[in-house]
Amino acid sequence: MGWLHYESMMFSTEDRTLAHLEVALLQKLRRGECFFFRWRIAPENGSGRVALWCSPGIALRFRFGSAEPVEINKTWVEELIASSYSDGGMELSDEPFPPTRDAAAR
Repeated sequence: MGWLHYESMMFSTEDRTLAHLEVALLQKLRRGECFFFRWRIAPENGSGRVALWCSPGIALRFRFGSAEPVEINKTWVEELIASSYSDGGMELSDEPFPPTRDAAAR
């Protein structure tokens, strides 16, 4: 289990999901792009949804539960980034398919 720290708030998610968010969010922020990032809260965690405004001036911190890196599914990262250009902003989605050795990169 990992944590995304957004200013004084903290959100937990699986390390695999967090690693993909880290790549997608950092690619957008390196370009100087501002956007909303949103996701749904699972019923077992109270339901609802969260939307965060992301801009280069906002402090983000990624804390992973494991020291082991995960293989990155480029397709998932591309889908996350593509969703950021929609009116609603980047939306956290499920991984489209497990990565293969050829499609994944660290």
